[in-house]
Amino acid sequence: MRRLRLAVAAAGLVALLLAGFGTVLAAHASLAAGFPASRIRLDPAGLPVKMPGPASLTATVVDWKGGPVRNLPVSFNIISGPNRKQKLPVAKTDKAGRATIQYSDTGEPGVDVVQASFSDGLEIHKSNRPFVIWLSGPPATSIKSPATISLAPACFQPSNAALEASDVFKAAPSPTPKPGSKTKATPTPVAPPAPPPYSIGVSGENFDPFAAVLVTFDAGP
Repeated sequence: MRRLRLAVAAAGLVALLLAGFGTVLAAHASLAAGFPASRIRLDPAGLPVKMPGPASLTATVVDWKGGPVRNLPVSFNIISGPNRKQKLPVAKTDKAGRATIQYSDTGEPGVDVVQASFSDGLEIHKSNRPFVIWLSGPPATSIKSPATISLAPACFQPSNAALEASDVFKAAPSPTPKPGSKTKATPTPVAPPAPPPYSIGVSGENFDPFAAVLVTFDAGP
């Protein structure tokens, strides 16, 4: 008789567990498609933000029937990333079951992995883990190719070059002979004028700003 009672009690316990499991399955079926079984979802996923931000995080909490849960404290945490040491605030859900916070980047460019959670008194429910991608600035523009240089002035000919290259020769003036001298005066050599100094300006475009460039000149006589 005792064994029969134990068997009936065990059968009742199994039936109770199966009924509870069926209730849980039915409750999960009430959640929206794609909503986590933990009943909390953190949006958005893969959020790119320019430094220093701020970035907005919104957690949505529902009950087992898929209805919003209001006035529930939700914790936000940075699991990994450049801001992992930053403590995020706790926010309460509104009538739509949403809790929103904002935080700014205090470290360096990188990717933060964030997560939201709440407690129902029995267990801690944790959300999905979206990414917050911190960008240091606008993307670099492409460099045009090929690189070019320009010179100023474009002509390197000195101002007296035309005179020196002329084929018209002028005789040097003869010195005046001394009175009573019978010798003829010989022409005194005249030193050519010194070429005037000049400078050449070189401007480059579309070169790699992080590499040195060597400019050489092929000088004539």
